Amino acid sequence: MKIKKMLVLSSTALIATSCSSIGSFFRDECHEINWDQKGREAFLSNKIPQDHFAGIASSCEGGATENHKTIFFNAFKDAKISQCVGIENITKLNMSDYGQRLATKGEPFDSHLGILQKCEYGPKTKEEMNDYKTGYQSALSAMCTRLGGVEFARKNHIYKNTCPANLEKDFNLGRSVGSKMKEVDDLTKSLDQINKTISEEEAKNIKFRSIISECNEKLQLVREKKDPGSSFMAECNGSTERDFLAKINSSKKDLFEVENKINELKRKLESTNRTIELKYKEIEVLNNALK
Repeated sequence: MKIKKMLVLSSTALIATSCSSIGSFFRDECHEINWDQKGREAFLSNKIPQDHFAGIASSCEGGATENHKTIFFNAFKDAKISQCVGIENITKLNMSDYGQRLATKGEPFDSHLGILQKCEYGPKTKEEMNDYKTGYQSALSAMCTRLGGVEFARKNHIYKNTCPANLEKDFNLGRSVGSKMKEVDDLTKSLDQINKTISEEEAKNIKFRSIISECNEKLQLVREKKDPGSSFMAECNGSTERDFLAKINSSKKDLFEVENKINELKRKLESTNRTIELKYKEIEVLNNALK
């Protein structure tokens, strides 16, 4: 019986030891944890960083070091900066200004409140909340007009149904004009780019014609058994008739491609100008209908 009892006790101790070993086996080593990722996750899930770090540190084997702590808190800070980018200057503004800025962009009243609170920018008091609301409402009233709709569309803002029902009709009429004007703005930019590209291609045209001309001069000198000299442009190099003929033919091919591209760009230029004229006519019709 004694032997049996000892065996039972030994077995129990073995099982307990095994369970403890298995439990520790499944615990991560602290040095294997991605502390950078944990720090970012802590901010995004709105955790208190000190508590979150302490919780992870107590549940991993080997103990968290000062280096782990530094990585975690730096990652938390980086995530905060990244999330709060664009509104960090709120510390230099008052809540009224910020409310106006959001309304002008067409953002709903409460769309940024959560982010503002998470980023610790405010509004933090009842007075600041009232300032935020007053600024937002005043800017919304100014924006939700026909002229406001024109500017809103030209800036390519996305409308999120923020205007009051009694102002929405005028605002949307303005947006219809503004969207056409935005198309004209974009086409005008395309026009400038086309003109710039044409100028670049015409410069290549001049260069290739110059190469052909100078290579022909060199070719003539070689055929007359005279020294071509070194006064010619670097692009027209060589010493034999074959060299210069090859360069002439290559430059003619380049010239042909450039001239084709210039013609294509000019056709595109004409087409874009016609489209702009049509858009202006559409805008005129819309404006007349709105009077």
